[in-house]
Amino acid sequence: MYVDTNNKNFTLLKKYFKHFKKFKLANIKFKQNQIIFLDSPNLDKKTYNFLKKRNLVCYGNNNYFNHKKKILPFDKNHSLNSSIFYSITNSYLKKIKYEKLSKIFFYIYLSTDFKDVFLEGIIKQIRKFFSNKIYIYTNKKKSSLKPKFTNVKILKRLNMNYITDNMIYVGNIGSGGVDRAARGVISLTFSKNKNEEKIYHSLKKYHKNLFYYGKQNKFNNKKFLKEIKNIKYKRYPFAENRKNYFLNNNLKLKEKVVSLFDK
Repeated sequence: MYVDTNNKNFTLLKKYFKHFKKFKLANIKFKQNQIIFLDSPNLDKKTYNFLKKRNLVCYGNNNYFNHKKKILPFDKNHSLNSSIFYSITNSYLKKIKYEKLSKIFFYIYLSTDFKDVFLEGIIKQIRKFFSNKIYIYTNKKKSSLKPKFTNVKILKRLNMNYITDNMIYVGNIGSGGVDRAARGVISLTFSKNKNEEKIYHSLKKYHKNLFYYGKQNKFNNKKFLKEIKNIKYKRYPFAENRKNYFLNNNLKLKEKVVSLFDK
């Protein structure tokens, strides 16, 4: 498996996945008839022209090209190669438990593209009903947040096993939304782009504990606060006992990829 990322991120990934290699076009050699599975939304023309001569499958769309063989795990049009059941999932999909209100913690996930005032607003609303621990993951280098709140911890590294019992997720819905749906995590989400809006519309039928507050720049604070209040007074113990729809996702994806080259 080849990964195109900076040296810092690559070093962190190697701690979890020993078989990763750094993506360098000059060093890549493919076997004859080998299928290339490409998951990259930003692709330069030189790389694309090199890969498209092989048995290439694009996972989702990329920003520059429209390859004829692609799989769209999140798409409203429901084309032949489009299905939420082609989304990649973790191999461990056991439902999480919510034991009692005092054990609940909030996990806020944000990338670098946000303003402190946005995050502060979310924390203030949580604090109107909960004094529980809040963990925040962000790559943002500077923040004036920490001195303003108690019982808040800012994480600089993303634990691959971050989904645990008693967790309430707050953040952009992202591709990890399927794993959270499969495990019944209460997810209070927003979208940062069109692709994330598609993830929400694909997932909402299958995830009882999924809540959505619109685009990040038009975040519905009133609706968010109402759900925080409901969690405190109405929704405990937050059971989600419905069927786990995504147990065979990875197998279905593999079968679909191979089928694109069947003669």
